[in-house]
Amino acid sequence: MFYPESIVFMAGRFASGQVASMGLVAPGFFTGSGKRLRPGSELYLEIAIEDAGSRRENEATPCPKGDFVSKSAAAAAIKEFMGDDKPYLVTDVTRLEWSYINNLFGLQCLPYEHQPIEVSDILLAAGIDPRLDRHSLALRFNISIDGFRRHHPLDDARLLSSLYYAVKESMKSKELAARTRQDDGKGVYPGLHGRW
Repeated sequence: MFYPESIVFMAGRFASGQVASMGLVAPGFFTGSGKRLRPGSELYLEIAIEDAGSRRENEATPCPKGDFVSKSAAAAAIKEFMGDDKPYLVTDVTRLEWSYINNLFGLQCLPYEHQPIEVSDILLAAGIDPRLDRHSLALRFNISIDGFRRHHPLDDARLLSSLYYAVKESMKSKELAARTRQDDGKGVYPGLHGRW
């Protein structure tokens, strides 16, 4: 299995569900691993969008700080945070939201890999229903959720980090068990990469 070396976890809150007026209000980033990344580093921003005040009033999960930065300042801060590693982003955002954050940079200038790793895909690969609430899922993996605020981008990114590494270890254990069964010749059926 492939496990990227440089990983940053990202979650976000958006201003509107309307495609024409969607704006990224607050992305949260949390570093996982990487050659030049400092594990456990974090970045939280609130990006100013046109008519942000009225949209925030209607937002279901408002962001707490209210210190807005411009799109260009946000792009510069994110680029500096990512460094030169061009890490993979592990996200729990929709394709539309993903497009919005990419628009801060332009597709040719992304400071991270252009293809996100979606938590839902990881959960599906591990045989876990991706519709499960992330806090409930954390409890299933014995991850303490004390101090994690629901629907806060930075806490959501931290939670994604904990879930990613827990699911990764679970999958490694299953892979090791499958290899052991294969070595013993106990009914392992060949599948992708020669084992299930």
